[in-house]
Amino acid sequence: MDETLSVGLYNYRILDVKSLNRICKKIENAISVFNIYPYFENTTNVLNVDNRNTFERMLLDYKVSYIDIVVFDNFLSLGKSEIIQGQLLKRLTDEKIHFIVLDENIDSNSELGKELISLKIAYAEKQRNELASKIS
Repeated sequence: MDETLSVGLYNYRILDVKSLNRICKKIENAISVFNIYPYFENTTNVLNVDNRNTFERMLLDYKVSYIDIVVFDNFLSLGKSEIIQGQLLKRLTDEKIHFIVLDENIDSNSELGKELISLKIAYAEKQRNELASKIS
């Protein structure tokens, strides 16, 4: 990417300064950065997708072009549960949000990235269905 981007960095929890600096350096090594805006959820309820107010604000900021791209350090930035990760990834892809996952080197706009994300979403959906059948 030749253009400098305004980056939305999302994590479901607040990061300490050392972790934040480490991730910012990784972002700057991966893409040309104009600004990095942190979106930290600060939630202890990692299994809840419905009350991700910061996630919703980040999506809105993307839609109005306040940020150009969303960045996750890794999939755990979305939450500990693969089911939750899959639900949030599906939401991002459904809304055509451009994002990258640094540790996994996944870009949602690349063909390989689209395939890997689709697999992750399908696996999460399978896990959710298996869990639902065990409960009922």
